[in-house]
Amino acid sequence: DLNISVEQTERRQKMTREPVSLETQVKGTDSKVLKDFVKDPGMLSPLDGLDRVRLEKATEESISQLNEREQNILRWRFGMKGEQDHTLEEIGEKLGLSLERVRQLEARAIEKLRLSSKQRLMEAFSES
Repeated sequence: DLNISVEQTERRQKMTREPVSLETQVKGTDSKVLKDFVKDPGMLSPLDGLDRVRLEKATEESISQLNEREQNILRWRFGMKGEQDHTLEEIGEKLGLSLERVRQLEARAIEKLRLSSKQRLMEAFSES
């Protein structure tokens, strides 16, 4: 026995069936509407936003050691600096290169970054 009346049960069922506008004012507030309380899944928390900014800065610092073509290939391929990510074929069309050549240049650029980070790590250990 749940001690809920038939009227209460019907009212609760009715509430769950009727759509409610996100512009509906919330009782007990001056000017708040429902959408003010709904989390936007696309919005980053302040900490996530800060992490993203730091990651973008570190990435840009890393790829700055590459030549301009390699930088552009990585930016276009991985959607950096506000760019949408592109396929190897799309990048090849932009640069007038074959898909295979773009793949080779991408692999070479990534290898340069990998070796550079390994070298920095070894230098850090040798200094301490």
